[in-house]
Amino acid sequence: MAKKIILSAAVFLGVFAVSAVIFMPYTQIASKIIDDIVNQRRIDIRYDTLDVGLFGAEITKLATGSLVIDKLTVKYNPIGLLFRKLSFNADSPVFSADGKLSGSRLTADVKGSVAGLAKMAGFDGSGSVDAELSYDMSSGEGNALLKGGAVSFAHPMMKIEADGVEAEASVKGNIISVSKAQAKGKTTLDAKGTVTLNNKKIEHSVMDITGKAGLMGMDMNFRLGGTFLAPRFTTN
Repeated sequence: MAKKIILSAAVFLGVFAVSAVIFMPYTQIASKIIDDIVNQRRIDIRYDTLDVGLFGAEITKLATGSLVIDKLTVKYNPIGLLFRKLSFNADSPVFSADGKLSGSRLTADVKGSVAGLAKMAGFDGSGSVDAELSYDMSSGEGNALLKGGAVSFAHPMMKIEADGVEAEASVKGNIISVSKAQAKGKTTLDAKGTVTLNNKKIEHSVMDITGKAGLMGMDMNFRLGGTFLAPRFTTN
């Protein structure tokens, strides 16, 4: 009799545990956690819908400032989550990205839209760039390699039209150090500098980029300062 009682109790607990895992209200729990973090840290993050399940999650219209990600899809499994392993895909007018998280290491392949980036700053642009990103969340350090074909960017002070672009950058904390930014074609560019990220409002991140640009056979030194929302371009 005792064995039957113990076996019945074990079966009941097993069924209860499995049912709890399967039918747990993941979306409500995740929404509460996200809302608490956003409110406590006063981070500018908004979204339309959030759907979280046992093997994945989807967020629509995830936004910070003027940057909007139409859909962010995350895939995982319960065992993988224990070791912080997952994959994700993001789509927005500015970029698309496919990436993975393994432990604290985040890697991603990103295709950026120059037109989308230019529009955020109130200008016109065309073309695209590909980037390889690597970031360690534990140390807050990472790096990025960027390459692109024909691109254009129309600023009131200067129009960039390049046959190819390349850039290299590293990040530590909220500082992005651009060690190389080059363009070749009708417009030539050779620049470097820093971007100080504003984690609460990305559009208020501050730029300090200097270098030399060539346009129609004329070379000039320039400085790009201000914020993403209100950039300041000067020459000398």
